[in-house]
Amino acid sequence: MSQQTGKTGGRRARKKAPTPRLPQPIDVANGIPDRSGRPGRRRLVWILLIFAAWVAFLIYCQVAGSP
Repeated sequence: MSQQTGKTGGRRARKKAPTPRLPQPIDVANGIPDRSGRPGRRRLVWILLIFAAWVAFLIYCQVAGSP
């Protein structure tokens, strides 16, 4: 049995643990990456239209179900 001595620690050299690299954010607003200042009007209009359609459907179901 032979033992190797030295700084490498034997046959296999010790590998350094890779340091995780975080990508740089593309756009930063108020410290939050990839965020616009305020939502667009189209998005707000779509949300309101979907909500109004849902309320209209619920009212229709209530009226159609009553005798």
